[in-house]
This record gives sequence, C-alpha cells and structure tokens, in this order.
Amino acid sequence: MTAKVRARQRGICRGVKRRIRYVIVYEKKVEQFVQQLEVLKEERASLQQEVHAAKRNGEKIKADVEIWCNRVDKTIDQYLKIVEVLKTKAKTKCFIGLCPNIKSRYQLSKKAEEAVMDLNELILQGRSIRPVGYRDIPEALALVDSSPTTVT
Repeated sequence: MTAKVRARQRGICRGVKRRIRYVIVYEKKVEQFVQQLEVLKEERASLQQEVHAAKRNGEKIKADVEIWCNRVDKTIDQYLKIVEVLKTKAKTKCFIGLCPNIKSRYQLSKKAEEAVMDLNELILQGRSIRPVGYRDIPEALALVDSSPTTVT
C-alpha cells in the first residue's frame, strides 16, 4: 500500500512541478516562440523567392505551395495577436500590484509552447515542398503557312 501511495505522490508532484514550470519559465517559452517565428518567416521568404524565380522561368506554381504560403500568413498573424494580448496580461500584476499574474503567465507559456510546435510543423512542411513550380504543357500551336502567296 505504501508503494501505491508513493507512486501517486510522485505523479501528483510531477504534474504540479510541470504546471509551476510554465509560470516560472514563461519568458523562455516566449523567446523560443519568437525564434521559431523568425525561422518560419525566413522559410516563407525563401520559398517566395523560389516562386518568383519559377514564374520568371515560365513555370506554374504548385497548388500546395500557394496553400502553404496562405496558411503561414494566417498562422503568423493569428499567433502574433494572441501572444501580444497574453504578454500584456502577463505583465500586469494582481492584487494591488503585489504579485505577478500567475494565470496569465501560465496561459502565455502554454500558448507559446503550442505555437512553437505548430510553427515547427509548418517549417518542416515548407522545406519538403520543393520544387515549387512545374512546366506547363504548351497549348497546341496552329500551323501558319509561311509561303508567299501570289496574287494574280
């Protein structure tokens, strides 16, 4: 029976420790989010350069490339808004300014961690969708008689 009790206590302590860690290291989580966001922006810019080069070469752009670019733009905007709101909440103090707002810090840290995982997934997808363009099959050309015609 004591082994079961100890196992439960360890499980409870791990859960509490994990949740408290979110509150303590929230700034590190936000920093990781900002770094991953920059990596994603760089990947988006790199892919956009390849898209422009493919268009200049007369290639058509793959649909999944355009879908990925749109998804990246929406994701970046969405996470920037959410994190900015949570950052302002985390900076505020609770109870007459005597202690930090623990709930807001926890939410910010949790959201930043989720965002880092989503951004990593998008980065990996972006790196795997090369090449970005393909040569389109040219339309059939009409044959034009180029021999000189004589009018009589």
